[in-house]
Amino acid sequence: MYAIKSPDKFITTPWKNGLGETTELAINQGASLTNFDWRISMAKVTQDGVFSDFSGYFRQLILIAGNGINLQHKSPGSERAIGKDKLTHVLDIAEFDGGNQTFGELINGEIIDLNVITDSAKVVSQVTTVTEQQTITIETDERLLLYPVTDKLNITVQEQSFTLARGYLFHWLSDDSKNLQVSGQNFILIELSKK
Repeated sequence: MYAIKSPDKFITTPWKNGLGETTELAINQGASLTNFDWRISMAKVTQDGVFSDFSGYFRQLILIAGNGINLQHKSPGSERAIGKDKLTHVLDIAEFDGGNQTFGELINGEIIDLNVITDSAKVVSQVTTVTEQQTITIETDERLLLYPVTDKLNITVQEQSFTLARGYLFHWLSDDSKNLQVSGQNFILIELSKK
């Protein structure tokens, strides 16, 4: 069983640190902004600044619009950088501990990013970004989401074929094994599994 969610069904809430807004695409059932197993969201970043503290969570951040952002990560209470990421192309991805003190510096104007945030103790997330036109077959029994960034996607599942419009979210809702065929470019594939 699957669902297709249109952008008008996404929910906008304040950032955890109050410095902006996030658009929630999907979250595990019964969750809240401060207590969840996994969450998929988008954010428009309009100025340099510190990211919200998500201690205990793992973050995967994908650039989906704009000229890019530099990220610098520090351990809490430390002044020494423990990692850096530079996202300059659409679908570039950064992966980091949500408990880090992460500072984002815009490269040339605002950006939009997509965030996959998972409870490190409960969920493993695998994020794949596809930039070239191709057809892939997905065989998995894990929770799966697809998000086309710039173009539509053609999807075949259970002998049904349909088109997923740009900016819509495809969400496989059951834990049953599935076989999907996806054809397109510039999309994000997210697979979530329980630890």
